[in-house]
Amino acid sequence: MISSHRIRICFALILSGPLLAGLGVAPAHSEELLLDRIVAVVDGHPITMYDVIRTQESPDLTALFQGYVSGVPSERTDVWAFDRTLDEEFFLKVARDIGIEATRDQAEQYFRRLQRENQWTNDELDGIVGELGFDSVPEIIRAIQRQLSIANSTRIKVMSRVQVPPKELEENYRRQYGQGKEDKLHIRQILIRVPIIVNPEVELELYRVSERIRAKIANGEIAFEEAAKLHSASSDGKNGGDLGWSTRGTYQFDSTAFALKDGELSPVIRTFLGYHILRVDERKSIAISSPDRLKRTIAEELFEKRFRVARKDWLKQVRDQVPVQKIPFRARFGQTSTVEPSLQPQK
Repeated sequence: MISSHRIRICFALILSGPLLAGLGVAPAHSEELLLDRIVAVVDGHPITMYDVIRTQESPDLTALFQGYVSGVPSERTDVWAFDRTLDEEFFLKVARDIGIEATRDQAEQYFRRLQRENQWTNDELDGIVGELGFDSVPEIIRAIQRQLSIANSTRIKVMSRVQVPPKELEENYRRQYGQGKEDKLHIRQILIRVPIIVNPEVELELYRVSERIRAKIANGEIAFEEAAKLHSASSDGKNGGDLGWSTRGTYQFDSTAFALKDGELSPVIRTFLGYHILRVDERKSIAISSPDRLKRTIAEELFEKRFRVARKDWLKQVRDQVPVQKIPFRARFGQTSTVEPSLQPQK
């Protein structure tokens, strides 16, 4: 989260000159006016340029509150930040309308639990919060309150729509494992660990590091085993990333691993632990030891896929129903792209 001092510097340097002239804003008061500038109105609720910047610079707390990771990071352009701010406002509107907004007390209790679990002392707290990408403890508590409210709305409006009927689960199980056999894989991994709450700039750089490591392996510049010894944050790194043999239901990255061919290098993928690069050395077919384990894995994979589709569909539906007025502006917060919304309601 950016401080008021950083905001003044940002707007003085980035949003001055031609942009101010184009907006018809006098330079003497540019920071305050641009900061408060309304860039959209969602069902009567204003979205300011500060809201968009906050989205762009704040850590992604989705994994904490909704139980899934967003995947590899996107470049946080102004277009990305504007669209994501609108999406979050739709969920916040639901929370306001049906009375399920999280309270500040709930957010503070959640934060204090994080503090205890991570053994952050009060003396080091401000420094840690700053490293995570927030300006202060009150700022991270406000972000937690916001994301708790979004999670409440998501459970009601999206997760409640996603189902995996028992009959369908059984059919999937019979189709995949009707012969009574399952694959067992010998897997290697390289793990670049990423904290559950991470500064967006740090997250993107760790992803770029992971991509560079993968490219060197793919180009034959370094062996997978050697790269694991040099770079992997997992204890298996010293053994060349050797995870041994495993069946489905063992790791968060199972769906990717079991789709690989022997010797194939995976793309960089994201789990709660961080970024992984995988390789399957070999596989063998074995008798199924636990049908319940496999059914649980099938159910989890189906639910996750359907949840992502349901969330996208719900947002499309609400965009068509909720009046949104986008107010033309041209914002460059450290990016070269621009956002020039139409005055017409979003469709």
